Amino acid sequence: MASSTPENKSAPGQALLPARLWLPLVVAAVVSVAILVVAELSQRWFSGAQAGIGHGLILRAKLLQLEKTVVEAETAQRGYLLSRKPAYLEPFQRSVEAIRPQQRALLDLAYQDKQVRDRLTELSELIALKLSEMERTIKLANAEEFERGEIVRNERSRKQLRLLGLIEG
Repeated sequence: MASSTPENKSAPGQALLPARLWLPLVVAAVVSVAILVVAELSQRWFSGAQAGIGHGLILRAKLLQLEKTVVEAETAQRGYLLSRKPAYLEPFQRSVEAIRPQQRALLDLAYQDKQVRDRLTELSELIALKLSEMERTIKLANAEEFERGEIVRNERSRKQLRLLGLIEG
């Protein structure tokens, strides 16, 4: 006959394991679950931040491309004003035609961010003013209503005054 020892059998109402053994296991399990939750939330936050950074980089690249196109238009306009060679008008027209699609692409990228959309709209208005000024000076040059360096000098001096903060616009 097998004898039963009091150590092998648990009395009714008594735990299978003493508290000094199961309490650290429960604490370890709770801490493990908390670490898992924090890790999962961190991963989701990181993925969202990474997507936002990628979106911002794309937006920046498109802005830089728009700036380059505007500068190309200005360069072609100045070349025409100084030389009166029609060859400068082709890159000017090409740049002007490329600006609108680039502005639309930027606005499409910023559809969720009202503040960025508002700034892009303001930028579009400034670009439109600049383009109309450039087209006006080309028309004046075609009509021979100024000397060759006059507008370029005036624009350069206005730009310098603007940078110094002495005039607006």
